[in-house]
Amino acid sequence: MRNIITMLVVISIMLCSCANANIGEAVKVDDTTLDKIETHSEEKDERKLYLSVIAHFPFTSGDMVDEEEAKYVVDIGKVESGEEANLNISQFLPPDSMPDKWARLSNTKNRTLVSHYDGRERTLKVYDLTVKEYVFLKSFPSESEYVNPYYFLPELDKYIIEENEAYYLVEVMSGIRKRIENINNMEFGRIVFSPDETKFAYIMNKGGINYITIYSFESMKQISSIPMGKENIYLSSWGIDNRLYYNCGLNGYSIGVDGSNKVDLGKFVFYPKLSPDGKYLAYSRPGEFREFDDLSEIEGYSDLEQGVYLLNMNTKKPIYLAPYIEGASTIPVNWFYR
Repeated sequence: MRNIITMLVVISIMLCSCANANIGEAVKVDDTTLDKIETHSEEKDERKLYLSVIAHFPFTSGDMVDEEEAKYVVDIGKVESGEEANLNISQFLPPDSMPDKWARLSNTKNRTLVSHYDGRERTLKVYDLTVKEYVFLKSFPSESEYVNPYYFLPELDKYIIEENEAYYLVEVMSGIRKRIENINNMEFGRIVFSPDETKFAYIMNKGGINYITIYSFESMKQISSIPMGKENIYLSSWGIDNRLYYNCGLNGYSIGVDGSNKVDLGKFVFYPKLSPDGKYLAYSRPGEFREFDDLSEIEGYSDLEQGVYLLNMNTKKPIYLAPYIEGASTIPVNWFYR
């Protein structure tokens, strides 16, 4: 009887699937993925789920146009109950740290990455809130553009650095580094890490064609490469469902890491990120995106509310999170548990 019930559940999932589902429609999930999501959710159900968001907004000073950024945190539990959910990021930072646009919060470990810039070099520090001390502190020259919080792995225990045209995986605690071999034509600014930190995906251009390439830290070699065409691809996240979430043109997409089951998430769905329990898809409607300097000039976009949205993957209903700072482009950065 149990086998029959399991078979009926799998069949119902298949019938609800759609290879090119838009936001608001069913997204295809196979039974293996569903097992992963259920297991992950059970392990984390006693922790609170948060989403860190960056608010990016232009300001004008005389004839000069500059930019500022700030970060805040969304309490997902309060979103569900209808309470005020936007929190100041300071409560998640070390006691001696100022609010920091570079701040990065580890996915499950109680760690926070903060930075300090003195005009000559940037110092990155990882603070462990459990032991209440810094476990990593390192300074980099200001021109070292390839070292920043977004090249740290999700749990802030390793990071990737480029030196002399070579790439290295560095352990935060020991400083031990391993050279990342067999990397070709990697666009370093567009990489995402798997939730278990054993792999990463990056964009490779070969002969005018963009490829999503999967690299294994365990074997230290490329394990797959997905041809994506000539249009620019911007990786956003690697979901617990073992799918890659990305943007191409004005649309958001997801695709299996083996290149199967490409899903169109819909138009104007930027920076898509699946929550670690698989219940929500966070995405943004910002003021600008990559080569699109002013999205409001595109027909239909100005009619939409700018800000961060949460799509409930069960009800398929989007929840609008009002911008924390009026006039800012708000973008989801990462999910985390505390």
